[in-house]
Amino acid sequence: MPEERTYNGAVPPPGCPAHGATPLDQDDLRRLFGPEAEADPAGLYEKLRAEHGEVAPVLLHGDLPAWLVLGYSANLTAMRTPSRFSRDSRRWTEFREGRVAPDSPVLPVIAWQPTCSFVDGEEHRRLRTAVTDGLNSFDRRGMRRYVTRFADQLIAEFGAAGQVELVSQFAEHLPMLVMT
Repeated sequence: MPEERTYNGAVPPPGCPAHGATPLDQDDLRRLFGPEAEADPAGLYEKLRAEHGEVAPVLLHGDLPAWLVLGYSANLTAMRTPSRFSRDSRRWTEFREGRVAPDSPVLPVIAWQPTCSFVDGEEHRRLRTAVTDGLNSFDRRGMRRYVTRFADQLIAEFGAAGQVELVSQFAEHLPMLVMT
């Protein structure tokens, strides 16, 4: 019987790729694109959570296998443990082995860029410091006034209808209104 692998004394949760389990059959994986994903993304995420827990194997466009982190605590672990979970997408096996097509629709989201979202270590700290220093220079009261004004404006637009789709009618618009 193989010995259970641990990381800093902790056993990874069931289904985690660290267990080195049998490779998953791609026919059993859910796609994060296509009719099912587009019709009911929230329902798809709930199914993935029910089937796999906080970390689910999925397929991206082009049937590229990936792991989707669905749980808050698993996300915190991934974000706070750069020694195990690199931000550098060039380290992803699918990139290294040339399986991501040059015209893949996932590239704008996952392709490496020289930004704090895609670098590790000292370079990440350096770039993140520049971002946080810039954000800390904003007048927070003034920013709050802008956010409140634009939030009120959006609410007034859909308020009379008595119902709203918060993501498409509010959350997708508010950041751009505030930033421009």
